Amino acid sequence: MNKGDISFVQGALEKKIIKFVFPLIVAYLIQQAYNSADLIIAGHYIGKNASAAIGSGSMVITLAIGLFGGLSMGVGMLYARACGANDYKRKKEIYRYTNVLAVCLGLVITVLGYIFTPWILMLMQTPDDIFELAITYLRIYLISITFMAIFNMFSGMSRASGNSRTPMIYQSISGGMNIALDLLLINITDNGIGAVAWATVISQGISAFLMMRYIRKNIKAQNFDMKYDENIIDSTVKNEENYTAGMINAKNENDGTIDRLSKKEDVIGEKSILGAVFILGMPVSIQTMVVTISNMFVQANINALGVDAISAFTAYFKIELFMYYPILSIGQAVMYAMSQNIGAGKVERLDLVMKTCIKTGLMIIIPIEAATLIFGNFLFGIFNSDFSVIDLGLRIIYTTVPFYWIYLILECMSNGVRAVGRSALATTVSVFSFVVMRSLLLILISVIHVQTVVSVALIYPITWGAAAVLYTISWNMCRNVYKRNAKI
Repeated sequence: MNKGDISFVQGALEKKIIKFVFPLIVAYLIQQAYNSADLIIAGHYIGKNASAAIGSGSMVITLAIGLFGGLSMGVGMLYARACGANDYKRKKEIYRYTNVLAVCLGLVITVLGYIFTPWILMLMQTPDDIFELAITYLRIYLISITFMAIFNMFSGMSRASGNSRTPMIYQSISGGMNIALDLLLINITDNGIGAVAWATVISQGISAFLMMRYIRKNIKAQNFDMKYDENIIDSTVKNEENYTAGMINAKNENDGTIDRLSKKEDVIGEKSILGAVFILGMPVSIQTMVVTISNMFVQANINALGVDAISAFTAYFKIELFMYYPILSIGQAVMYAMSQNIGAGKVERLDLVMKTCIKTGLMIIIPIEAATLIFGNFLFGIFNSDFSVIDLGLRIIYTTVPFYWIYLILECMSNGVRAVGRSALATTVSVFSFVVMRSLLLILISVIHVQTVVSVALIYPITWGAAAVLYTISWNMCRNVYKRNAKI
C-alpha cells in the first residue's frame, strides 16, 4: 500500500472514514469555487453578456460531466475491489483501459459537442445577443472535456485506494491556476470570453496530467515492492485466479470457512474491465443526465412563483451545498470501503461499513443543519438584502433542512447497493423518486392550486423520504442475497 492510501478491510473504521471524507469535502468546495470563478470574472471584466453566455451553456457542460462522472464511479468501484484483493495485475489492467476509455470518451463528446453546439443553444432558446459568445465559449470549453474525463477517472482510482487527499491537492492547484489564467489571458489578449474558456482548458490539462502521473507512479511502486515480497506475490496470483473464476476465495478470519461470491450473483465477476465499468457506471451516468433534465421542470415551477421566489431558491441551492457535499463524500466512503472489502472477500464487514458511515455522517450533518437553521437569516442576507427574498428563503430552509439527514441515509444506502454490483437498481429507485414522483407532485400542486414556495420546497423532503425507504429495502435485499451467495 502506498503512502496516503487507506485500507478499509481491517480494523476500526471511524478514523479512517473521517480521514477519507474531509479532503473529499474540501475538493468539492474547491470545485464549486473555481466553477463560479469563470462566471464572476467574466461578469466583472468582460461584461454581463459574457457572464450570461457562460451561464447559458451550463446545462450542456453538466450533461457531459454527468456522463463520464458516472463511468468514473464504475472505474473507482472496480479499482477498489482490486485494492482489497491486493491484485496488482488487475490494477494495471484497469489503469490501461481507463486511459483508453477517458481519451476516447472525451474526444467523442468534444467532437459531437463542437458540431451540435449551435443546435443545442437554439433548442435552449439562447438569446440572439449572446448566441455567438455562447458558441465561442462552449466550443473552446469542450476541448477540456477529455482532460476532465482523465482527471475524474484517475481521481476515482485514487479515492478507491483510500487516498482522497491527492486529488484534492491537484484540484486546488488547478483551481488556483484557472483563476490566475482567467485574469492574465483577459488582460493580455483580445479574446474576451475565449480567454476564459482557454484558461479552463489549460488548468484542466495540467490537473489531468498530474493525476495520471500519480496513479502510474503508484502502480509502478506496488510492482517494485512486490518483487521483494513473496507472500504478496503468492497472494496476488491466488487473487487473480479467484477474480477470473467469479469473485473471491478468501479464508474467513473468524471461523476458517471459505467464502466466495457465486457467478450468478456477481454481475461483474466475469465481465471484461470495460464491460464491468459500464455495468457499474453507466446507470449512474444515465441517472445524472435524466435528473438534470428533470430539474428543468422543477425550475420552471419555481420560475412561475416570481422573481423573489427565484432569488430565494437560487440562494438556497447555494447554501445547501454545505450539507450536500459532506453527504456526497460519506456516500463515496460507503461505496469505496465496501468495494475494498468485497475485493478482500470480507463480506461480513459490509454492515460495519454502512453503520459506521451513517453514524459518522450524522455527526457531521446534524450540526450543519442546526447552524443553517440558526443563522439562516444571515446566510440569505449574504446573497440578497431584500427582506421579501430573505423571508421566502427562511421558509424554504425551515421546510427542507430539518429533514436533510434523510438524504444522508438514502445516499449511503444507494451507494451500498451500487457497491454490490446493483447499480441499475439504484438508478431505477433514483429516477422513480427524483424524476417521476417529483414531477407528479409538482403537477398535483399546480392542478389543485397550492403552488407556493413552501409547497414546492416540501416536495424535496417527501421524495427524499420515499427514496430512503426504497433504498433501505433494496440494500437489505441485495446485502442478504450477496451474503447468502458468498457461502459455498
